[in-house]
Amino acid sequence: NFAVCSFLMMITGGILNASTVLQPQFTQQLLGYTATIAGLALSGGGVVLLFMFPIAGQAVSRFPARNIIAFGFTLYTCAFFYSAIRLNLGMSFGFATWLRIVQVVSIPFVFISVTTAAYFGLPQELNNQVSGLINFARNIGGSILISLTGAFVTESTAFHQNNFLQHLHPGDPVYQGRVQSLTGALSASRLGPANAASGATARIYSSLQAQTATQGYVDVYFALA
Repeated sequence: NFAVCSFLMMITGGILNASTVLQPQFTQQLLGYTATIAGLALSGGGVVLLFMFPIAGQAVSRFPARNIIAFGFTLYTCAFFYSAIRLNLGMSFGFATWLRIVQVVSIPFVFISVTTAAYFGLPQELNNQVSGLINFARNIGGSILISLTGAFVTESTAFHQNNFLQHLHPGDPVYQGRVQSLTGALSASRLGPANAASGATARIYSSLQAQTATQGYVDVYFALA
């Protein structure tokens, strides 16, 4: 029983810490947020947790812990699936805050129920050891999933970029049309006709980098789900 709870807490800590790193990283890298604004986008989740922890505590006292754990992980799955299908380069600060709320609303149900169930069947004199090991498992899970998701984003971005680059060549009519339209627009701007063509290809490549990086984050959220 304790071993299973330790494993579940490792997953819980991993998901919590990985998601806490992924969203600010996404908003700063691709949406241009400062570290302060990216942090503020997470604050709504913290406020929601203040209300959810008492509710989860009452639920654990009325229903079997394993049922609450299953409910919490089901919410986790739905939350990260929702994040994966809604994450985009045009999302607002308000929607970034909403995504964080969706991701953390299940934490109290899993956290409290797993911690409670870990003590079942163990003598009271081992409570301190149980508490220490459960917290250790949570921290280890966080370290593992932060590392794995960070590497996953990099590898997935490179994979998608390699696939996208196959279409950026002079023989692709869509690419040619886009280059010509951007060249015309930039010729009329401050760049002038001499620099418009190179500016157009630079804009397209910058767009490609942003889109493939976003796809990398989407893949990670699907994996977490």
